[in-house]
Amino acid sequence: MFNTPSDWIQVPTKRIFFSHASEDKATVLAVHSELIAHFPDLDAWIDTYEIVGGDSLLDKIAEGMDNADKFFVFLSPISVTKPWVQRELNRALTQEIKGTKPDYVVPVLLGNIDRVPPFLEEKKYIDLHRQTVAEWTAEMKASIDGKDALLRLEPNANLRAKWHTTTGRPNVGAVTFSVASWAENLSFYMRTTVPVFTYDHVWIKGGFRGGFTAHDAPLSNEAGDHFLVYALANTRLSPGDEFQVRMRFPAGVSFKDSFISAGLWDGSGPSNTLISQGSDFSVRPPVDGPDEAPAA
Repeated sequence: MFNTPSDWIQVPTKRIFFSHASEDKATVLAVHSELIAHFPDLDAWIDTYEIVGGDSLLDKIAEGMDNADKFFVFLSPISVTKPWVQRELNRALTQEIKGTKPDYVVPVLLGNIDRVPPFLEEKKYIDLHRQTVAEWTAEMKASIDGKDALLRLEPNANLRAKWHTTTGRPNVGAVTFSVASWAENLSFYMRTTVPVFTYDHVWIKGGFRGGFTAHDAPLSNEAGDHFLVYALANTRLSPGDEFQVRMRFPAGVSFKDSFISAGLWDGSGPSNTLISQGSDFSVRPPVDGPDEAPAA
């Protein structure tokens, strides 16, 4: 029977080492704080917190590296020129090549670099500038645990949609898209019986990079229906991100009656319908955007 703390099963603490240039200290400290806040069970070695007056610099760094399960090297235009960072990286790579610490080195990009350090060319990078906090913290934790960080769903299973009309303005409405998992290279459409008079878009939720591009003019098919198409451009979506397209039809045209469907777009046409005119919808008060435009 387990009845004392000494009898409890202890989960081994994962230890990681942060190698970086002193000029990048502020950014690396912020990463350190964010990672520990997300995963307080981690033991992240960084010189600011581990080396005090009177310590042997070489001994403490060697001890930190030897005890670490993973070696995170932060690569910036400055750090790749620093001899000290290179020495730490060489030591880490030697341990990895010898097989004493397989998959030990994890590169983290802090900015664009002209030259990748030797033996890192084939490694997967964690890019702090292209990824959201949720993404890079998940990737760091996954690299420590040896698991896949980003559970990616097929677009048909990932993209969600809902639609609403606007109180007192029957010609105005919106479609809101969201994702359940990380996504890139995603396009979606809104299909209507008449052309949309004006439209814009807004992020409801999400720490995103980049944005969407929309066709300058709605596309039409042989049946006379119209398609307003948006495509993901230079960005990635994180779980829970929401993107809303707000539309206004000419006066006298009902949004509820003109809306046909919304779903995925495969580059040449609709590939999967997510919602249609028969789907549940809500009625909401006017908001900024086309909702506030005067009736045509």
